[in-house]
Amino acid sequence: MDGAVWMYAGGVAALGLGLWALVRRLGAPSREVRRNAAAHLEPGETLLRAGPARRVEGLRTPTGQLYLTRRRLVFVPDGAAAAQGSPAANAAIELAEVRSVETFMGVGVLPNGVCLTARGAEQRFLVPANSHGAWTRAIAAARASAAAP
Repeated sequence: MDGAVWMYAGGVAALGLGLWALVRRLGAPSREVRRNAAAHLEPGETLLRAGPARRVEGLRTPTGQLYLTRRRLVFVPDGAAAAQGSPAANAAIELAEVRSVETFMGVGVLPNGVCLTARGAEQRFLVPANSHGAWTRAIAAARASAAAP
């Protein structure tokens, strides 16, 4: 009986830890992410979403971080991409200029891409497969709130 109680307690603890991790992952960007993003945001901008991404540049896909604010979507390449002379260096897209946001099949049959059409050109980003929908919805919501007076 004593072993069953410990097994039950361990299961409850594991479930609690799993739920905490899920809520943490789905919640607002962490303090560390906000601190890293601050160097790439303009004064007064609020970080809505952040995460790893790859910017599609023809056959190249440099890695970096994608930051969403109420005004802009900012891609900041990591050190390796910046060192290779990627033209993606700190690419910023004004949400007011975005005409459409949609997902696309980035790798094989996985819809892990976010495509924005702005200034007559497409900007494509590969994000983790389980977050492409959330990115698309977050960008659409930020565009809607930016367009509202």
